[in-house]
Amino acid sequence: MFEKILQFPRERIYRIGISFVLFFILINICVYAYLPSFKQTGRASEFFLDINICNFSDKDLSEIENLIKNDTKDKIFLLGDSIMYGIGIEEKQSVSGNLRSVQNKYSVYNLSVCGAKPLDFLLWIQYLNEIEPGNKNIYLVQYNYKWFGLGEDKIENVISQKKTLQYFKDYLSEDLKTDLNFNPNWFNNFTYFVEKNIPVVSSKTTLFALIFRERSKEDLIKHVFFGGNIKPSFEEKKKNFNCRIDYASGVWEADDFNYKIYLKTLDFINKNQLNALVFIPAYNEQITGKCQDEKFQYNLNKFIDDAEVKNVTSAVFVKDIPPELFLDDMHLTEEGSKNFAEKIFSKISQ
Repeated sequence: MFEKILQFPRERIYRIGISFVLFFILINICVYAYLPSFKQTGRASEFFLDINICNFSDKDLSEIENLIKNDTKDKIFLLGDSIMYGIGIEEKQSVSGNLRSVQNKYSVYNLSVCGAKPLDFLLWIQYLNEIEPGNKNIYLVQYNYKWFGLGEDKIENVISQKKTLQYFKDYLSEDLKTDLNFNPNWFNNFTYFVEKNIPVVSSKTTLFALIFRERSKEDLIKHVFFGGNIKPSFEEKKKNFNCRIDYASGVWEADDFNYKIYLKTLDFINKNQLNALVFIPAYNEQITGKCQDEKFQYNLNKFIDDAEVKNVTSAVFVKDIPPELFLDDMHLTEEGSKNFAEKIFSKISQ
């Protein structure tokens, strides 16, 4: 067997190797040429074909820093999950698009990511405050009732993307590294280096989705309101909605990881005297009304009270948008996003 391998023509090995190198170069050119960027879309844009799927690519992360550093205007930073991203609608119809249209004093950066958690926001705020220090900018930080009270046994319960941890690792305190069991070795660092410098690796879900669509299937399941034949009827979704799964029914504890990160974020905002609004978004009360019991209200009050102690402006918009302006239990239509943007702008204008 080994003799046959040794007898394999060296020229053919060279040709195969060169072919692979040329293939990766070609793919990288295609990725850079056709992958939408933050500059083009105004929000996260990892995928070739689906503007509705929101996770940052490394191309986005490098571009954002350059945009911010070269932007002389004061800024509004939107940090949230798919609600603030505006999944299911065009960027110009989203909260960020509407904020741009109602004022021209600030540049608006929509840094929201599908499934973003409190740790995402803490890392982003520390990073943004370092490259753009001062209190002229405004941070709009949208928390989601769903993320509090989750166990931290899975990485996806504490952060939106693993690459975010690696990208912002310098902002992780030692206690957070311990909590997350985050101690990257040489192999992790090498893998990240490869992913950052070879776009086809960092965007492998994009490339392989063109063939297998596995990631797309996963996101379509999570966000079935995209439309088309797979969209369930409103009544069916309402009937099958499970408060215990979608909206944690327990009381938020200060030592729960995600809530602890919320408190750390309040401390950071207070210490650096940042202009920030932390808030819980509106929900479709026709669906989630049954989830809004005494514990739900207790948790909302706790969210506001803890912010007030730290002298951070907070708001709860839970019941502020009519049910007909939602796509599902929490994501907004075009008109709903406009309505929500007006309420947020009114709050920060005060």
